Order: sequence, then C-alpha cells, then structure tokens
Amino acid sequence: MKGKKLTMNIGIISFIIVFIILCLVTFSVLSLVSAQSNLNMTNRSIEHNQEYYQLSSQAEEKLKDIDDCLYQLYQQSSKENYFQQLDSLKTNIPNLHISEHFIDFTILGENQKLYIQLEVLYPGNQLYQMKSWEIQSIEEWNPDEKLEIL
Repeated sequence: MKGKKLTMNIGIISFIIVFIILCLVTFSVLSLVSAQSNLNMTNRSIEHNQEYYQLSSQAEEKLKDIDDCLYQLYQQSSKENYFQQLDSLKTNIPNLHISEHFIDFTILGENQKLYIQLEVLYPGNQLYQMKSWEIQSIEEWNPDEKLEIL
C-alpha cells in the first residue's frame, strides 16, 4: 500500500451528468426569457384593448347624442330643409365635422384614436348609415428590434 497513490477517476458518466445539468439550466433560462416576453406582449395587448373599448364606449355615447339630435331635427323640419339644418348639430354636439350628408368625428385616446364617419339619411328605417369605424395609431410605429436575454 505504500507505493499506491490515491487517484480520482472521472468517468464518462460524470461528463454526461454535467452536460445534462448545463442543458437543463440553458433551457430553463430560455423558457424564463420566453415567458417574460409573452407576459410583456400580453400586457401591451390588454392595454391596447382596454383603450379601444374606452374609445368605443365614448363613440357610442356620441352616436346616441347624434341619433337623438337627428330625430329631433326630423320631427321639427320638413324633408326639403332636413339636410340644410344638419349644421345645427354642431351647437349641440362639439367636435363634429359636417359636409353635405356626412358627419365625421374623432375620439382621441392616449395611444390611438377612433375615426367615425356617418352618412346621414332621411329617416326611414334608420337615421344614418355607418361608413367608417377605424382605429388609428397616434404615435409613429417603431419596430421593436431589441432582444432582451435577461
């Protein structure tokens, strides 16, 4: 026993275990980064949708006011001067743009705006027809080119 040295042999099994542990750590970090990215995208989507529904709600309230005013105008005027009196809607409802038989307005939000255009009809089945309901971005679009690792 005097001539024997104590040596430690590292076998292939130890290398495989180290490699497996490194792979598991790498995949867990990638999974964490992916989950964080998905969370950020989901939060942005939620904010976008909440703002859209707020703008939509405000637009519906304004459409109700327009509908009420058009109905009163219909009751108070004849067919000949119904369209001539459309400009009187501006006194009751602010921020309307009226040209010929069209009414359009924009509802502004923090990051987007809602543009609505109506064609005014002489009352029959309806007072107006929706021509446009568009959501538009206020800010200029800049692509997200950053890649956050950690």
